[in-house]
Amino acid sequence: MELRGPPKSWVLARNSVKTSDDDSMENDLDEETAVNDQTLQETFATLWGTLDIGGEDATVEASATLVPDIGRSLGGPLVGTDSLPPLDQPGSHSLQADLVIGATIGQGGMGIVKLATQSALGREVAIKTLKQGTSPRAVTGLLREAWLMGALEHPNIVPVHQLGRQTDGSPLLVMKRISGVVWSKRLESFEPSRPKRSSEDFAKNLRIFLQVCNAVEFAHSRGIIHRDIKPENVMIGPFGEVYLLDWGVAVSTNESDRGRLPLASEISKPAGTPAYMAPEMVDPDTGDITSQTDVFLLGATLHELLTNAPPNHGNTIYEVMFEAFRCAPKVYAPELPQELVRIALRAMARNRADRYETVAALRQAVDNFLEHRSSADMVAEVHERLVELRVLVAAEEVARAPIQRISAECRFACQRALKSWPDNVAAQSALRELTLLMVDFELKLGDFHAASHLLEEVEDPPAALLKRVSTFLCSLELDAARFEKLEQMEHEADLDVSARARGFLFLGLTVFFTVIPLTVGVLSNLGVFQPGTSWGVLTSVFFAFSVCVGALVGRRYFKKNRANRRIIRALFVTAGGFLADRLASAQLNHDMQAVNVHSLILFALAGGLAAVLLDRRLVFAGFFYILGLPFMLMLPTQFYIVLGVTNFLALGSVTLTWMRPDLRHFMGLQEEDPN
Repeated sequence: MELRGPPKSWVLARNSVKTSDDDSMENDLDEETAVNDQTLQETFATLWGTLDIGGEDATVEASATLVPDIGRSLGGPLVGTDSLPPLDQPGSHSLQADLVIGATIGQGGMGIVKLATQSALGREVAIKTLKQGTSPRAVTGLLREAWLMGALEHPNIVPVHQLGRQTDGSPLLVMKRISGVVWSKRLESFEPSRPKRSSEDFAKNLRIFLQVCNAVEFAHSRGIIHRDIKPENVMIGPFGEVYLLDWGVAVSTNESDRGRLPLASEISKPAGTPAYMAPEMVDPDTGDITSQTDVFLLGATLHELLTNAPPNHGNTIYEVMFEAFRCAPKVYAPELPQELVRIALRAMARNRADRYETVAALRQAVDNFLEHRSSADMVAEVHERLVELRVLVAAEEVARAPIQRISAECRFACQRALKSWPDNVAAQSALRELTLLMVDFELKLGDFHAASHLLEEVEDPPAALLKRVSTFLCSLELDAARFEKLEQMEHEADLDVSARARGFLFLGLTVFFTVIPLTVGVLSNLGVFQPGTSWGVLTSVFFAFSVCVGALVGRRYFKKNRANRRIIRALFVTAGGFLADRLASAQLNHDMQAVNVHSLILFALAGGLAAVLLDRRLVFAGFFYILGLPFMLMLPTQFYIVLGVTNFLALGSVTLTWMRPDLRHFMGLQEEDPN
């Protein structure tokens, strides 16, 4: 196992990267988490003895890449250069002769990259060769990298122009010459958690990330898994070109690449950069190296973009590898874009089933985030205005106009932000904060109705604020309930309700019980008809029948309030008493004059009770029945005539009382309705 990378110190001390997950690691774990960590530690300790990386106290450089034994990873013997075309064939214009070698622009443990000019085309190229005395393993490594890059023709992958054999038999790789800055260098000056950071600068880095995703997605379409994606392996050109570099530990998922490229299914040792590794990369012998491994590495790159630090850290290689194996969920600063945080967390999920299924899905999620930037920018402006609004609301002298103006502007901005991005949690939170602030403002002004309406817009409002509003509203609602109850009581006792319907009922009774007695009286005086007790029973039955029919026909009017229901019940009681009196008189064979006297007394009592209990205006009915009683006694031969006149006066007075509002107003018994 080899560690390779530039001699740049890897700053791994926990206090060097001040992120939220550092604090969370220092917190006490609960019992269940402690048990799980203990199990993972025991499993990793057993695994560590098989990795052949170094002791537990071994340190590692910042960008060091673990490179496995190449021959073993290829699953066969080391590959030679015999099959490569010679670059300096005698008697021909060789490619090597066409190259004017320049200065060295980079070198590693075994390879050298030099600048060269291709004379025939007049262009600068980069050539990669091996140092003198390098092992056959290094030859195989260079060939493998050339084959990989040659198979991946993509704008974000460095093009390979030629691969051949030099005179001494060593391989020579001719590539496009690229210049620029390594992405990790640019990120050193980028502070994602800085409150006043440039939103555009953040977006530029995300667009670089998307181009890296494009390169990885293309590689996956060719069955290639990179395994070492990190900002240090990304070059940014002076005109915005983005290149994903260092395909030295990439593997293939294609069986047809056996013998030329290592197969993902046969990887048995860790490879890649421990600070970014996915858990399955620590123990690849499980056969879990898939395209979703690169999804994790892209998520780790996104994590560094958010925190300026790789996800796995520690003081030794053992600690870093254990962090990768443990893969605990990271905790991010609250001021970071929460949508992007969720994307990073999902991409770096320990369980592959919880990650994005493809790089395309991850790329689309980040692309959506960029589209949501305008919504996020509006929310950022709202937060600035909310600071000003809080100061105004807290002031002793409330300035209603500016508060309402700022509130309207903030509400409009939040609504626009949510319209362009309905799932914008920050906009939802800002709108909630604004609404609660305005609730407090309305309470301060004493407009509790406005405060309660605003509070209805808030989901799960603070208990203290809710209690403050509800306490006052309860007193208001209590007064309103009392007023409503008084109105209901007034309605129930209102005799004007359905008064005309009652008047029509008594008009019918007046006509019938005036005409019938007068007719019987005339016929009796002429000797044509002499009514007996049976006639008296018949008239009482007809009276009861008339009351029942009238109540049935007008039932929808008489049910409107309690006063009408009581009057109808009183009529039923009177009709029942009248019928009982006539039946008893018939049974006792009373004289008809005596029977009619009983009836007058009964109706007088009914009218008096109705005047006392129901409507004092009915006193006239009782009065007329009392008035008719002496006339009936003084004129025994004309008692039917007296009865008819008495019914007309008594029942007619009731009819006029309920059908003549102007008469009632004139009598001063009810105030005139101003409407």
